[in-house]
Amino acid sequence: MKVVVSILAIVFVLSACTSSHVPAHVLPEKGNVIDIIDGDTYIIAVDGEKERVRALGIDYPDMTKEKMQTFLDLGVSKKKLEMCYEQGKKEVEALLKGVNVTLVSDKREQERDEYGRLLRYVDVGKGDMETWLLEKGYARFYDPTSPWCERCKKYKELYAKIREAKKGCLW
Repeated sequence: MKVVVSILAIVFVLSACTSSHVPAHVLPEKGNVIDIIDGDTYIIAVDGEKERVRALGIDYPDMTKEKMQTFLDLGVSKKKLEMCYEQGKKEVEALLKGVNVTLVSDKREQERDEYGRLLRYVDVGKGDMETWLLEKGYARFYDPTSPWCERCKKYKELYAKIREAKKGCLW
């Protein structure tokens, strides 16, 4: 009996070690964009459920006074901030609403933020929304965690390049 139990225990341990099981949140997820909250937060249908998704590695202006301050501290005027917010949101809606996207998690980041939003890269076509928003000057690089997200080095460098060249809406 001890031999049988020992063999079963070994088989169980070995099968767990060689399992190809990957947590669901690590696998890319397909979704369809239902609505745009702002430039970095979207409502996306994933597996028949509506999810609030926050794009990783960037920060899009918020129009609340306390959150607007982070952009005002960068030397962006309130008038320009409001104009870029509206213009960027319209462009994001035109690009994403009703479009199929791939949501990619980052093993260095949490599954969800303090507001319950999924934290994901939002890939569309051959690129991602984070890069597009940075290139257009609608967003800034942002990652409050350490170590940074997997794509953060790329985003930080792109943000610095766009801002230094004073390209895009905000800069």
